[in-house]
Amino acid sequence: MKTLLVPVDFSPSAYNALRYAYQLAMANHSRLVLLNCYQIPVGHGNVMIDFKDILERDSLNGLQDFQERIQTEFGITAVSIEAESHYGYLAEGVEMMLKKTPVDLIVMGTTGASNFVKKIFGSNTSQLLRKIKVPILTVPLGAEWHGWHHTIFASDFLNDNSSLVFDKFKKLINGMKINIDILHVIDKASLTSGSFAKIESKFIADSARETLEFHYEPANNAVDGILAYTGSHPCDLLVMLKRKHGFVEELFTTSATRQLALHSKSPVLMIQD
Repeated sequence: MKTLLVPVDFSPSAYNALRYAYQLAMANHSRLVLLNCYQIPVGHGNVMIDFKDILERDSLNGLQDFQERIQTEFGITAVSIEAESHYGYLAEGVEMMLKKTPVDLIVMGTTGASNFVKKIFGSNTSQLLRKIKVPILTVPLGAEWHGWHHTIFASDFLNDNSSLVFDKFKKLINGMKINIDILHVIDKASLTSGSFAKIESKFIADSARETLEFHYEPANNAVDGILAYTGSHPCDLLVMLKRKHGFVEELFTTSATRQLALHSKSPVLMIQD
């Protein structure tokens, strides 16, 4: 990973994501780009022109404060940091940055599934963010960087793109030696009659430093299966496929209880298939 883009809104959750991203950058010799997007509230009158200037100043000051805080905490020369302020919506700002500089990973802070839905799936912003092919790492408030020693990769063996997504993940981990649980949710009939030996062999053949274990979780749907497995198997990272239409949206549009049960435990890395 050469460049990590960290959108921030100056909340505690955003700073927690920045701390996580900073330590991830230190481990991978990456650089950080901070991005703050701001908009003028709905209103009328010339006063809005002055208000935009105020918001821009606040944005620049906030970015400087975040940069100084993180460098004071971890060391001013540890990671290269750049900062960008953008007038407009989050998705517009992200797209702008992707056009200006290559980005390997987007790191975003969350305070719970409802906030995540609002930023990623539940607003006009989502229409653009769904098209972004850069992997997105969401960091729940309170999550701390301890490495990705134990990772759960939620695979869909019925989708031929699972191995391609796995290859993208391996490029991100940049040779780190980690243990990966390949999790596949299937119904009970498939569990007793299906054979996935060929697909397992494909994953194993593509792995070098990674230690793989395969787990098959019987459940009626992907949501229940992933929640059941992650609930009893704590991990440093959960990797999922990000699709235009698929079980990722289902995960974050079900009940708030299920959303929080999944999202409050570990950072979630979504990779476009």
